[in-house]
Amino acid sequence: NVIKEKPRRTWGETVDRWLREHNHKRSHRDDLRYADFWAQRFKLVGAKHLDEITPDLVKRIKEAELTRKRQRGDSTVTASTVNRHLAFLRTVINAAFREYQYIEGTPPLFKLLPENAERMRFLTPPELHRLLLALPEPYASLARFAVATGLRQGNCLGLRWDYIDLSK
Repeated sequence: NVIKEKPRRTWGETVDRWLREHNHKRSHRDDLRYADFWAQRFKLVGAKHLDEITPDLVKRIKEAELTRKRQRGDSTVTASTVNRHLAFLRTVINAAFREYQYIEGTPPLFKLLPENAERMRFLTPPELHRLLLALPEPYASLARFAVATGLRQGNCLGLRWDYIDLSK
C-alpha cells in the first residue's frame, strides 16, 4: 500500500468549488463580492494556499480593514461589515475542512469583532408624517417607498424593473 500525500490546496480552488456548489443562494452576488475581497487581500500578503491563511494573518487584514476609509465618504468600515467578510471566510474554511477534507487537523478559528449593540429606534407615525412633509420630491416618495417596503437606501436606489415581480 502506498499512502499518497494530500495535495496542498489553494484558496482560489477552494472558494471556486464552494461558489459553484452554492450558486443557487439568493446572496450569491454577495458571496462573489466576499470571495473577491479575500482573493485580493490574500494576494496582497502573498497567501495562496489554505495552510497560509492563519488567524494572525486574518487578524492583520481585519485590523487594516477597520482603518480603511469607505469608497463613499469619509467614514471607516464598520465592525459589522468586517464581520460579514469574516463569516464568509469561516464558511469556506469550514467547508474545506468538513466537506472537502482539504485541511488536516483543526481548521483555523477567526474571531468576529464585537458589534454595536445599541437598540435600533424606529420613527413613530407622527415623526414619519413630519419627515415626509419636510422632504422635497423625489426624496419624500423615496422615503415613503422605503418605509412601505422595508428596503434600505442602497436597495431602493439600486432597484431595477427586472427585479420586481408585479404578479406577487
